[in-house]
Amino acid sequence: MHRGISHKVLRHCVSSGILYQTTRGSYRNCVFVGKDEGGIPRSAFQRGCQGIFRGDILGSQKKFGFLIPAENPDCEIVEMYVAPIDAMSGATLRQYKHDMPWRSVHYLALGGLNHQPIDYFLEQHPSVKTVVLCFDRDEPGRNFAEVTAKRLTERGYIVRDTPPAMCKSERNKISGCCCE
Repeated sequence: MHRGISHKVLRHCVSSGILYQTTRGSYRNCVFVGKDEGGIPRSAFQRGCQGIFRGDILGSQKKFGFLIPAENPDCEIVEMYVAPIDAMSGATLRQYKHDMPWRSVHYLALGGLNHQPIDYFLEQHPSVKTVVLCFDRDEPGRNFAEVTAKRLTERGYIVRDTPPAMCKSERNKISGCCCE
């Protein structure tokens, strides 16, 4: 909630079983779950609620990204992000912009700069025609976007590259935060 994610998006993720919180002693982690086509959890990404802890749950299979599916399973658009919190931010922004219902597109977080979740998702969603790349504006994000756009264009997808308006370090300078 401190990241500005809407209550509606949070409730949807929790009720869908793709987001929960663990507590061990004084440490709390958010756990973002990636499921297979049958709805079975296959990956989980932990992120510390305080501090910078990040880690994948032992046995996680990287091809199963964190997915907030569109309401219509035959939706033709997927927005792709590096991290689950970014995907949730994208859903929140769409909800607040009111340009179209927030559940009218798929939101896929890759859990890093990794092609496996992209390939798996597109295999499972043959109706998708348009891929919107929402990767970071930093050098690794831009390089990954370029390679991904080329790969997907060659496969016949319409690809739109829409990095954030400013990179994290610029946002942190504005907000006074010193960490990325």
